[in-house]
Amino acid sequence: MRARPLLLLAAAALVAAGGIWILLSAEPAAVSEHPVALPEAARTVTVSATMPPPSAHARRLSAMLEEGALPAGPTPAEVLTDTDCAPDERMISRCRNELRLADGRTLVVRHPHDMRSVPCLAPGERVLLVPASA
Repeated sequence: MRARPLLLLAAAALVAAGGIWILLSAEPAAVSEHPVALPEAARTVTVSATMPPPSAHARRLSAMLEEGALPAGPTPAEVLTDTDCAPDERMISRCRNELRLADGRTLVVRHPHDMRSVPCLAPGERVLLVPASA
């Protein structure tokens, strides 16, 4: 008689452990404060150590490295997040974007742009990162 409650307890523990494993091993979800469509054409993001002027073109963007180490040369990356996009009094946003490099490392950039004319980086978008000094 005592075996049945122990069996049920063991089964519940296995289900809970499996759920935790799935949550911990899952890829990070794409996060955006507002809907952003994936652009049809690939975009290039020039990354510098200081805040650049706002991006003036929808395909050639500029950003400041906030966290992580930028590779020495051009490298592809996937946009994971698009947050902190509130514009200033001149309607310039400095969106925070987390990007994943091909080797799995992540970095964070700030993308200054006028959202009325230059779209945000979109979670799921693949971009080419270029160091400003390259």
